[in-house]
Amino acid sequence: MKHTLISGMKQSLLRVFGLVVAASLLHGQPARSAEAPYEIAVILSLTGQGAFIGKSNQDVLGAFETSVNKAGGIKGQPIHFVYADDQTTPQVAVQLASALIAKGVPVILGPTITATCRAVAPLVTNGPLDYCLSPGLQPAKDSYTFSVSVASSDMIGVALHYFRDRGWHRIARLTTTDATGQDADAAFAKWMALPENKDLTIVADEKFNVSDIGTAAQMARIKAALPQVVVVWATGTPMGTALRAYADAGLGVPMFVSNSNMTTAQAKQYAEIVPQEYYSAAPGYVAHIAPSADSKRAQDVYFNSIASAGIANDYVAGIVWDAALIVTNALQKNGTKATASQIRDYISHLSNLPGISGTYDFTDGSQRGLSANNVMVMRFDRVSMTWRSASNFGGSAKR
Repeated sequence: MKHTLISGMKQSLLRVFGLVVAASLLHGQPARSAEAPYEIAVILSLTGQGAFIGKSNQDVLGAFETSVNKAGGIKGQPIHFVYADDQTTPQVAVQLASALIAKGVPVILGPTITATCRAVAPLVTNGPLDYCLSPGLQPAKDSYTFSVSVASSDMIGVALHYFRDRGWHRIARLTTTDATGQDADAAFAKWMALPENKDLTIVADEKFNVSDIGTAAQMARIKAALPQVVVVWATGTPMGTALRAYADAGLGVPMFVSNSNMTTAQAKQYAEIVPQEYYSAAPGYVAHIAPSADSKRAQDVYFNSIASAGIANDYVAGIVWDAALIVTNALQKNGTKATASQIRDYISHLSNLPGISGTYDFTDGSQRGLSANNVMVMRFDRVSMTWRSASNFGGSAKR
């Protein structure tokens, strides 16, 4: 890369984008076509209840692959993502991961949802590196497992901050009984125990199975409890089940949902039954807001890449981007012969690295590099089918 092109960029930005995506905007040097691509294994939910997330991840990874290869790939060698469908089933995810481990791959991107990530994590205690694409997983410190975005538990803390500021003290919950719901249960218990949340009350706490075809009884009990806000923590098809029951019950209070539901495809599918006040929490890129100038430049690369591929921006689309960048830059640093240990050590020592979700710092051992300060509460605009900021970063309501 020419010195005149990189002189205006901060060193920290170059460490994130290295010779990968930033170069694609500046040079467009092609990778050596004669060289076989370096394959990166990806486990996604391409069928089953998590398919709308997995397919979005696949589309964005395709755009990322194109951008990287236009920039010269990894030291001139193109990359290629190789996908396997776990059918949104932990058992299948384990089978696929076991086959990849036997093959000796150094890194895996995926799986897609919390349950499948939890199933795979015990298999990689000694490698390969696994970058889970669900924020619901809580990886062990110094492990070979990393997790994308801000932790779901921290997003619940941000939500409660927003509820306090809005004067919403009576909270009803409807959560699935799977790993996603269990993660939310633990997070609520943690945050509700804090002194600042002493005036908040859970007036109804309902559960349902992901295979249930209706939640009318649960919504009737929630309505009778007179909540000021309803929190629904579900992913994929179960979210649609909950939305239909909410509409049928005539509940007119705001609804707050897990950010896995911040997708354009789902918004269009359920447009007629999405509540008037429909909220979630996510990094600023979902609303085209950057926390810093460096993050803004990272977002520009992302927005240009997905626009070229005809992909709409939403939370699920962006969640995979920084993970792919970080892994690819680890390979840029260590070469395509890099071991799982080398890739893990590279990521574990990264700090002050701007991505589309904020500035990453993995040195705290969190295995994700982001905190609650990297997200804000957003409200869905049913006219434009987009999410708009309703709070500041961290959750304080805008005045």
